[in-house]
Amino acid sequence: MRNVPPLISHNLFGSLSDLIFHFDDPMSLTTIAIADDHPVVIEMLKRLPQWEPDFLISHCCNSGEGLIDALTRSPVDLIVVDY
Repeated sequence: MRNVPPLISHNLFGSLSDLIFHFDDPMSLTTIAIADDHPVVIEMLKRLPQWEPDFLISHCCNSGEGLIDALTRSPVDLIVVDY
């Protein structure tokens, strides 16, 4: 598991280049899990790799239970959830 500094807040509709992570291996992909009950939000977030090629969407879930199940099988670096 890589060490990632905590993020206080970020507007997902702003520039993703504002997010700076300091990983042990800067050439590796940042794996992401998405959990949201709105399909349109999931579809929008699944397009992140188009703008940020260092991101890899590993899991897309429509419930917290689905997210927990996916993460038990395969952990990720970053989780985006519906508040």
